[in-house]
Amino acid sequence: MVDQEIFLRRLEALRDYLRKVRAFQATRRDDFIREETVHDLAERYLHLMMECVLDLGNHFVADGDLGIPETNREVFDILEKAGELNPTLADSLRKWAGFRNILVHDYLRIDHGLAWDAITKDVTDIEAFYAWAIGKAGA
Repeated sequence: MVDQEIFLRRLEALRDYLRKVRAFQATRRDDFIREETVHDLAERYLHLMMECVLDLGNHFVADGDLGIPETNREVFDILEKAGELNPTLADSLRKWAGFRNILVHDYLRIDHGLAWDAITKDVTDIEAFYAWAIGKAGA
């Protein structure tokens, strides 16, 4: 059984990181790329946001006794195969997991333009996952 208090703290943290990431949507792309303090902070928030998503996904997998993911991407494979996530959202979350790996492991070569694109175009997928997780928490 998932520790409900830990789960709810992760949901709250995800909501907070989404709010912080959304704030960067008002930043012009050129400014985002040029200003180190801007893209560095935004990319850290993206990383922490994805850690919350992965933690929540792993909680669902464990609570449903759905298997043991060997990679971050596999968390979303398992949730998709279990019918918990639709294929489009699962695919997007797998891409986000890959982007998280770049932020964590390949940080010397981050394409700040891609980070800005993720914030301005793709964060809606994380919002969709958040809405799904909220629904599951209330179930």
